[in-house]
Amino acid sequence: MKQMTSRDLAGSLLSAIARFSYDRRGVSATIVAIALPGLIGFSALGVETGLWYTIKLQNQSAADAAAISAAYQVIADKTSVTDNLIPAASEAAAQNGYSGSTPTVVYPYSDSIVSNGVVITLQQTQPGLLGSMFLPSVTISTEAVAVVKALDNLCVLALATTGTGIVFGDSSSLDAPRLHRRGKLYKHQRNGHSG
Repeated sequence: MKQMTSRDLAGSLLSAIARFSYDRRGVSATIVAIALPGLIGFSALGVETGLWYTIKLQNQSAADAAAISAAYQVIADKTSVTDNLIPAASEAAAQNGYSGSTPTVVYPYSDSIVSNGVVITLQQTQPGLLGSMFLPSVTISTEAVAVVKALDNLCVLALATTGTGIVFGDSSSLDAPRLHRRGKLYKHQRNGHSG
């Protein structure tokens, strides 16, 4: 039996590599096997990013509702941030699907556009799923501004079936033959309401 030298071993190894490089069978399967984990990873990261944007969109609606609620409190002369505005903003945000930390309220707020407003900031921390390899968690922050402004020219639309719907004078009266409340139609009578 002939003993292989290191030169023979190197030559046979090089010839095997050369034969392998010219062999095209199974190349597609090998490339797919190498690329598939990366494709799945980037797809999952794209889905997770889409989830973050969906949460941001939902929280923006909650921030808008919270800002409007806080502005109504200011209009009613309830301007204490801790006693009035934060509870009103928290309740409105929760009713609109927000489940993060307590809203941040800034009143009075002014910038180059807004002269008298209320700012609500909502922050919600989401744990990273696949993104946890890069980011342990993501803080989704949304902000809404409601302007508190007294209207000079009021517009009232009254739809009456007969006569005048609203009359203003020394004493105001409202003739509303049909009132709509909470999905029920009520008929207004002079001595009371019937439903």
